[in-house]
Amino acid sequence: DRTPSIQFISKGDSVSDYYGEKLYDQFVANLIDSVISGISANVSFSMLAPDGIGKPEQYTLYLEADGQLDKGLCNHLDEKLCANLHYAQCRRLGQLKKARVFQIRQSANQAYLLSSMNAGKRLGDIKPVKLSNSWGWSDTFRGNYLVS
Repeated sequence: DRTPSIQFISKGDSVSDYYGEKLYDQFVANLIDSVISGISANVSFSMLAPDGIGKPEQYTLYLEADGQLDKGLCNHLDEKLCANLHYAQCRRLGQLKKARVFQIRQSANQAYLLSSMNAGKRLGDIKPVKLSNSWGWSDTFRGNYLVS
């Protein structure tokens, strides 16, 4: 009864791994909670996703918030992501650019639902996620990137 034992819980339902960065949904959910806990605006939508043209070039945190977001949020986000050794290695090798933040101006949840339905998901099967494996969300949401 005193032998140590290990319990395998899971890797998580979602992982994003384009260059070996291995971002898991639970890590990302905790990261987002940490990043938005330091801002004064009320955040009604948040999701991290790969971003780029033709292929993922970086990760973007999509936020709908009721106030103006600080430009330093991009640096804070990238620092938090670099706590993941695989992500940090991809950044050092130049495979991924610095993460950025996209402030959504309105209707993020509606845009997310419509985009998911257009991709073939039934409304009842659509669940909010903190980590998306799809890129191109900046074309779906209305808003703009924070300039750091």
